[in-house]
Amino acid sequence: MEGRARAISIAQGFYRNQDLKPSEIYHLLEALNQEWLLFIMAKTEQEETRRAISLYFRNLKEVRPELRGKDLKDMGITPGPVYREILDGLLDGRLNGELSSREEEVEFVRKRFMEAS
Repeated sequence: MEGRARAISIAQGFYRNQDLKPSEIYHLLEALNQEWLLFIMAKTEQEETRRAISLYFRNLKEVRPELRGKDLKDMGITPGPVYREILDGLLDGRLNGELSSREEEVEFVRKRFMEAS
């Protein structure tokens, strides 16, 4: 029942906010298993919701940043909670089409997390 309630809540969220970025769609849907996503697609009357779930399956689900924790350590960043912040930022950048190469990811980390120190 909890999964169904969460699925319905997410479907309603799409109805209320149809201008979501790809990263926002990803984060809304990543916690649901495939069966619940298909349930939402089958039950919703909102075309935007169906499109968002389709986008998730086709394009967003498998997106990953190229940089990993080892790369961040090699860049001189001390391991810790900042790694999650960096990796989440890289993932969002990839999902939203703002980062498309390893070099762009490195530059993102340098500008946002190393120059600020």
